[in-house]
Amino acid sequence: DWGMTKQYIALLTEHKVKLLCLRERVSSDISGVSPFST
Repeated sequence: DWGMTKQYIALLTEHKVKLLCLRERVSSDISGVSPFST
């Protein structure tokens, strides 16, 4: 079923984008307010 496949791909893409955004935010938070940064 092609409709199902497209929906699945869209879901995966959205998930990947969310993960990327989250990782970027976390890394920027770490570099921004990290007590370990010297």
